Amino acid sequence: GQTVFTWDGTSGSWSDTARWGQPGLFPSLTNDTAVKTTGGTITLDVSASIGVLTLTNGTISGANNLTLNGTGSAWTNGTISGGATLALASGATLGITTSNPTLTSSSITNAGTVNFSPSSYLILSGTGGALTNLSGGLWDFQNDKDFNVSGTWTFDNQAGATLRKSTTSGTLGFGLPLTNAGTVDVLGGIFSIDQGGSATGLFDLAAGSTLKFNSSFTLNPGSNFSSTGALHLANGTLTLARGVAFAPANDFSITGGTLT
Repeated sequence: GQTVFTWDGTSGSWSDTARWGQPGLFPSLTNDTAVKTTGGTITLDVSASIGVLTLTNGTISGANNLTLNGTGSAWTNGTISGGATLALASGATLGITTSNPTLTSSSITNAGTVNFSPSSYLILSGTGGALTNLSGGLWDFQNDKDFNVSGTWTFDNQAGATLRKSTTSGTLGFGLPLTNAGTVDVLGGIFSIDQGGSATGLFDLAAGSTLKFNSSFTLNPGSNFSSTGALHLANGTLTLARGVAFAPANDFSITGGTLT
């Protein structure tokens, strides 16, 4: 059955069995739940594969992987840092909600579902960090908040993955360089590419939605658009690489920038 481990609020190693409230044990099985609602730092001295994580305070640090396999993980506050990778396996779910969780010089890889609706931003700091949506993964922006960025970060939406704006109005200003080999699914409003990038994949734009190029972006062979929704070049340079068939089926407006 499921075992719930609750961190005691001090600082120490993930594998320290004296800190989790379960004598002689630490979270290490795919039906385990790890709960961190107090301060202190947990150092990932081992790679751990568990069911569910609840993180509302303090820090998880270290250069190892923490893999989530179950449904219902929640990250509402607190920090993941130190080169750690938070990995969602296929079928796993994680809600990033409420306050301003922080990711520092670490990464998220997602083959499950990230339901993303923080009240302000996900804070991204440090260097070398990446958000990677793997094949089968869904990263769902459920409000129009995204990232507060300092340092060097990227978002890689790989083949077979979906990056979705599920709000049907408003503007989502996407604040990371975007590589799209999968699908960017815009259900409504404006999806604004604000930090550049490139594509070889699909932009699936619902009727009444707009994909806004607000920074320099390259459309490589394989990139294409659904037959509904509009395109808007507002800023930067939109580059059509050799071999791209660019034939927007709906409105295409240019109010600034360069098409080359």
